[in-house]
Parts: sequence; structure tokens; C-alpha cells
Amino acid sequence: QEAEVPVTRSESSPAINLPTAPDEVARLRLDKLSEASRTLIERLALLGRLLPADLVAALWDGDEEVFLDAIDELVRTRLLAEDVAHDRVRYRFEAEGFREAVIRSIASERKTALHAFIANQLERGFVRRRNELAHVLARHHRAGGQSARAVRYLEVLARQAASRGDLEGGLRRLTEARSTLMERPRNRAS
Repeated sequence: QEAEVPVTRSESSPAINLPTAPDEVARLRLDKLSEASRTLIERLALLGRLLPADLVAALWDGDEEVFLDAIDELVRTRLLAEDVAHDRVRYRFEAEGFREAVIRSIASERKTALHAFIANQLERGFVRRRNELAHVLARHHRAGGQSARAVRYLEVLARQAASRGDLEGGLRRLTEARSTLMERPRNRAS
């Protein structure tokens, strides 16, 4: 299943097998990372394209030195770029295609668990900013199988839209909340 193309440099040198599929290139790069960096890059890939440093730090639940080493490795290997301004630090993926390949490489059950982890970490770490982060929390709770919690944030987003006079946007969020509830697995009691 590996897509490789043999490349011959000259008659005296051996053929070199180069991966051609972007997912294969991403897998090879991921395999070279430390376990901590691999864990962090998976979480960050699910979080999004632009990554404020405070949100990045909130997704780490271990030793701070290990976290700093992981960030350094991701920047050093040019998987992440660090953008520093006078009032903030944020990270971004050097290549959006790589971020997408990382997401595709995560098994479905693990992806669901990671979305739930991200939502829970952000909820705990940013109690005072929950309304500001409602769109992020709704998305990750929903993808993490936490429908009721996703609906709570979709309702916040609907109220925010309505207060801005965006009734159509508010209605879209309420429709999304309804479909989220309809998607929930049914048990015998429901």
C-alpha cells in the first residue's frame, strides 16, 4: 500500500525509494518524533490551524519540561512555526497539508477521545473565557461524543448571534444543536 517511486541517481548508486503520498510523508515525519511531541502534534492538529500559546499549553497535562521540549522539537523540525509578537505568542502548522495528514492518521476512537480531552482541558483551563471559546468547545464536545455539553455551547453561540442582530446565525446554531441531539446514540431508556 506504500506509494514509492524508485529513483536512480547513477549506475553506480543504488535506487532510493521516495514516498509519494502526502500521508506517507507525514507518517515518516511523525515516526521520527519523540512520544511527547507526537502526542502534542496530534492534539494540536485537532485544535486547529492557528494556535495561541495559552491554548497550546492548556492541552498539555504532564511535566512542563517535557512540554517545552516537545514544542521545541516541533518548531526545530519545522512542523510548527512560532510567531512571536510583543503581546502574544502563537503557533501554526508550517504546512496545512501536514496537519490534515496528521488528522487522517489518528484512529477514529482515539480521535473521538482526543476531541473530548481537548474540550475538557479548555473548559477547565479557561473558565472565565468559556463564552469566548464557545465555538471551539462546541466543536470538540460534539466530535468527542459529548452532545449535551456541545449543545450548551451552541446555545451560547445562538444567544451571541442574536444579541448582534444575526438572527439567521442564531437559528443556524440552534439547528446545529438540534441535529447534535438527534445524532446521540439512543439507549433503551430514551
